[in-house]
Amino acid sequence: MRDMRHDDELGRDDQAFVDRVSAAYRAPELPPSRRVAFREALDRRMADGTRARRWRAAGLLACGALALALAWLGTTLPSPVAPETTNVARAPTPAETGLEAPLTIAADTTPEEALLSFSDEPLSDEATSLPADYEAIESLFLGG
Repeated sequence: MRDMRHDDELGRDDQAFVDRVSAAYRAPELPPSRRVAFREALDRRMADGTRARRWRAAGLLACGALALALAWLGTTLPSPVAPETTNVARAPTPAETGLEAPLTIAADTTPEEALLSFSDEPLSDEATSLPADYEAIESLFLGG
């Protein structure tokens, strides 16, 4: 069974692999003269802030141009005018539709009676309320 190690601990083989990969990707050493020249160029570039100042000035100029364009557009666009009439959707009244008032159901009505009260036709007995094909099936199986 494998022993449980902490994630930050590497075994001998794992450490050898990490060292080989690290050595393969390590940049070659610069000669001393190139290293000094590189460092001087880097220091000069960091001390010279003209490039950063140019970008900062360009950003400020772009923001100013955008603000002026928005201000100009704000003064030239027509102001919104309120409509003369407002069309608001509403439910039609029973008088407008020609339908009767809503159906009211007594509090002591059972759910079955309440559902049946929505029907416009009076209910007949159970046999005649079925469609014809169901009546045929009923007569075959139930003998009725």
